[in-house]
Amino acid sequence: MNVKWFEAVGDGVADDTDEIQDALDLEQDVYLPPGTYKITASLTVPIVEGMTIRGAGQELTEIKNTSSSGADAVKLVGTGSSAGTRVAYVTLSDMTIRGNADSGHGVFTDFAYENTFKKLRLIGHSNTGKSGLYIKRGFYSEVVRITAQSNGQGRSGC
Repeated sequence: MNVKWFEAVGDGVADDTDEIQDALDLEQDVYLPPGTYKITASLTVPIVEGMTIRGAGQELTEIKNTSSSGADAVKLVGTGSSAGTRVAYVTLSDMTIRGNADSGHGVFTDFAYENTFKKLRLIGHSNTGKSGLYIKRGFYSEVVRITAQSNGQGRSGC
């Protein structure tokens, strides 16, 4: 699913939150072509086992979280640890996720298992206690080639 098919603009000005969320809700692989996708609320990956969310590259695709209410940019959150209640086998790759002083984590996971995070650039999630990547109650996640900059004041981690 190309987010442009859902009328996401990717110009850094228009709010693309709903368009990207509509693509994610279909529980199929999602592609974000080159552009800057402004979001004002969290993008939530549904409870699913197997999905790829991919950009065109760290230098070409950016999710820009402009939330002023502490919303995380991307959330992979299940309700339990068994199949059908967790987010599992999701790959998030090839993009920049940019926050601001008032936004939450770049990527937040809870009850998320065997997910892969690769070729991501996580920048500016500098709200006190926030991180570029925060994995809570998750197992066997793979983290490959992550660049983290200006994240996590008062907290360790990406």
